[in-house]
Amino acid sequence: MNWLRSVIYQPQINWILRNVCKLFSVLIPEHLKLHPSGSIKVRIGGSSSFMLKTNPTSYITRQIFWNGPMAFEYTPIFKDLINKVDTFWDIGANIGYYSVLGSTVNPQLKVRAFEPSEGPKKYLEENIRLNGLSGQIQLEPIALSNFKGEIEFHQIVNPKFPSMPNLSGEHNMGTKKNLPASKVQVKTFPLDDYVPSQEKIDLIKIDTEGAEVEILKGSIRTITAHQPIIIVETLFNKNEAAIEAILKDLGYAFYNHTQKGLQKTETLIRSEDDGVRDCFCVTPSKKSLIEEFVVN
Repeated sequence: MNWLRSVIYQPQINWILRNVCKLFSVLIPEHLKLHPSGSIKVRIGGSSSFMLKTNPTSYITRQIFWNGPMAFEYTPIFKDLINKVDTFWDIGANIGYYSVLGSTVNPQLKVRAFEPSEGPKKYLEENIRLNGLSGQIQLEPIALSNFKGEIEFHQIVNPKFPSMPNLSGEHNMGTKKNLPASKVQVKTFPLDDYVPSQEKIDLIKIDTEGAEVEILKGSIRTITAHQPIIIVETLFNKNEAAIEAILKDLGYAFYNHTQKGLQKTETLIRSEDDGVRDCFCVTPSKKSLIEEFVVN
């Protein structure tokens, strides 16, 4: 099986196999759809496109390749919203999908992409270079939290591809205890201590496998001063109440991302898992930027 995987995921062979299979995608069961290896071209409408270097451990590029970027998470909203802002802080950037997408759509955008995991960080750096975006995207190889120092960081190992950098996005600060991992020390800072004095923040994305609350706790001064739109991953029965408590006190309203668009909700706390994974948190001063995406 390992020999077969090494052949299938050799980039040139994988390119041929995955593109031939895509011609018959409606006939192929979901579990047999190949993960891309090497690089993929992401087309985002008109003549706009960018490249993503990847390997078969990436969930992101598998979904984008087979279903297209407009079916991935909140891409359609993000693509339009990013043209309305000047700065974007991508916390938990992984291989850089949203950083590269935003910089491609908005050539004036300035991005800080935070990624402490060794594998994703390497691919993020390569994707910045591959798309000629070093002037727009600044890679920040640290973890944000609510204190300055170091933390034990869990880099998850994919048992099917143990020798490959794992791009799954499951790397965490000890919030996922039961996954095979190597543990390393990484530097951590509060966002409040990391913002350059003259830099503004318009939009923040936080997707950090359970560390969202600690990051928000370390960002109170910055959030109060800049009132950025915050796209945060909400995990059912885990972080919703704490996220709501922090941001509601700062004047934020909540808009859950659904397949139909953004739906306003009075509370993030749910009695059952309805499948929502991302919430757009918005102050009155930024509400006009997201009104076109809101549905009843």
